[in-house]
Amino acid sequence: MLDFSFSPPARRLPIGSANNDNCSPAGALPVFTQDKGTVDPKIEQQIRALNEEWDKAFNRNDANAMGTFYTDDAVIISPYEGTFTGRKGIVEKKLKALDFDEDHCSNMATTITQLTMGGNEIHEIGEWSCTWKTDSGNAGQSNGHFSSVLVKDGDTWKIRQNSYDKSSVKA
Repeated sequence: MLDFSFSPPARRLPIGSANNDNCSPAGALPVFTQDKGTVDPKIEQQIRALNEEWDKAFNRNDANAMGTFYTDDAVIISPYEGTFTGRKGIVEKKLKALDFDEDHCSNMATTITQLTMGGNEIHEIGEWSCTWKTDSGNAGQSNGHFSSVLVKDGDTWKIRQNSYDKSSVKA
């Protein structure tokens, strides 16, 4: 059984907060972290870019491109659709079969509200919103929250675990 537990640092800092209580010389800390769970600004920029590309692939209905954002053993947990495991399962059973059906959301936008570092993992918390239109012409807006665990895979970050909810649906 795969263990996808995440132990967040004792202190979480919102994005953009300063933490100047570390007097270590530059370069003395590991590449991935600065201090007590903060995320290096370069890594934060990489994660924001990844989210922007994820949004673009989602809005193009491009399940195969979206698959590249996930690790081979990734897990998506949806309170509405169940749990999907593995990149192939996520692409075939979640994205192609459910997300890109006739009631597909468009104009997907994700906003990161918090990033923390735990070991070599990044825990990302944020909000999402999208609009949708059914084949019968009904339209609406949905929004909610998401939480992801990202890991370094070669030169890029990939999603190892993702869960989300829907806070509201307005037709």
